[in-house]
Amino acid sequence: MGSLTIETAVRLGEQLVNEGLITPEQLAEALSRQQELGGRLGHALVDVGAISSTALVQALSKRLGVPGCVLRHGLIDPKVVKCIPREEAERLKVLPMFRVRDTLTVAMVEPQSLPVQDRLRRLTGCTIRPVLVLEDNMAEYQRKYLVEEVNVDAFLASMEESDLRISETEAIDEGPITDLDKMVEGSPIAN
Repeated sequence: MGSLTIETAVRLGEQLVNEGLITPEQLAEALSRQQELGGRLGHALVDVGAISSTALVQALSKRLGVPGCVLRHGLIDPKVVKCIPREEAERLKVLPMFRVRDTLTVAMVEPQSLPVQDRLRRLTGCTIRPVLVLEDNMAEYQRKYLVEEVNVDAFLASMEESDLRISETEAIDEGPITDLDKMVEGSPIAN
């Protein structure tokens, strides 16, 4: 997603309006907030309550043609996280999720960035499967997983009630997010 220009951001906004995910008024409010505070349009849309993080990930995923997800506990193998040095993961805004044979699935803020994918491939020796993640979600899980030494008690204490919720949802779209969830559920993590 990089530095989205106003023109690109407006096109994203128009896409969301055309798909009925937000109203023109919500788009105008978010664009105003974005101009005032800077940052990405998607972040502004979530901030003003126009769209949920999950719906935004689905829309961006569809737009970019890559799978997307909202990170949560259980999607990330703590052993695999260590295959990329902490400083590099923070700089590139990536978080390794799991590895199946020689394919490393990596949460990325900018999954379309070929230089980042090439760097990850060189660091790990694996084929990289990028997955779109929103920047706030990435920062939260980098804080939880990119630590020098994992203290299980501190890790469990850092979990919030929202991390533990059980919910029943109806699958509306069998898009990239659902495909990723099915892949994770159906495949054992292989190191």
